[in-house]
Amino acid sequence: PAPTPALVPEDSPDGTLTWQRSSFSGSGGGTECVEAAVTPDGRLHLRESDRPATVLTPSRGVWVAFLRAVRTGVDAGTEEPAFRARKIPE
Repeated sequence: PAPTPALVPEDSPDGTLTWQRSSFSGSGGGTECVEAAVTPDGRLHLRESDRPATVLTPSRGVWVAFLRAVRTGVDAGTEEPAFRARKIPE
C-alpha cells in the first residue's frame, strides 16, 4: 500500500496559527507546498508555501464540495469537472 501522508506542523512567524504541510512535501523547506491551519473556532485556512501572505479561508460547504470533487474527479455520469475554479470579485 502507498504511504499515507502526515501533516508536519510549521509555526507561523507571528505565532497566531500553526501551519501544517504534508510529509510528502519532503524536507528542506520546499517552496511548492499547500499548507493548512485551523483556528480554535474551527475555520480552515490554506496557503501556498511560496506565497504565505495570501490565505484562502473556504466555507465548510465549499471545502466539502472541493474534497468531493477531488475524490470523484468528475460529476457522476458526465465528462465535466466536478469543481470549477471561479474568480471571486474583489
